[in-house]
Amino acid sequence: MTNPKNGKRVVVKVNDRGPWRKNRVVDLSLVAAKALGIEEAGVDSVRIEVIRWKKR
Repeated sequence: MTNPKNGKRVVVKVNDRGPWRKNRVVDLSLVAAKALGIEEAGVDSVRIEVIRWKKR
């Protein structure tokens, strides 16, 4: 995920579907939100990119 406002990026693992609120796609952990610089906002826009993780 990338915060388009500041360019900060973080790779997260999706564990579950939801959230079940209108106009929201994902809930982030506090650690991920801090990495993106959005922990104070509570809700913000991020760019989501799907990557494939290769198992060894």
